[in-house]
Amino acid sequence: RTDENWFGETPGEIEQRIDALRWRGQRVTLEASARIEAVTAASRGYLWLEVTGPGGTTFYRYEPITSHEWGEHETSADIPDDAEEIRGGFAFVGPGQAWLDAVSLGPDRRSP
Repeated sequence: RTDENWFGETPGEIEQRIDALRWRGQRVTLEASARIEAVTAASRGYLWLEVTGPGGTTFYRYEPITSHEWGEHETSADIPDDAEEIRGGFAFVGPGQAWLDAVSLGPDRRSP
């Protein structure tokens, strides 16, 4: 994450894209351990999950991360039968630093 603005406020971000075929009809959860060191009150991290299909984005959800203490974070999505891609990632907005560990994407353990 840089302290400079490029064309407005640009987050530092990492993401992974996967084919949704094997996850269709299931509920998946993106989990990670994370913490941030915020320089300003507006600095924060986001663990996010997006599902796309033939018409574009069908689902988008994020989990805000604002603590300087390590914590477990997750966000889940039901994957439609026509889903094409699942994207998950972490973004950090504002000055400061972020740490991310033990990232996983898999079936939601609470699903029947």
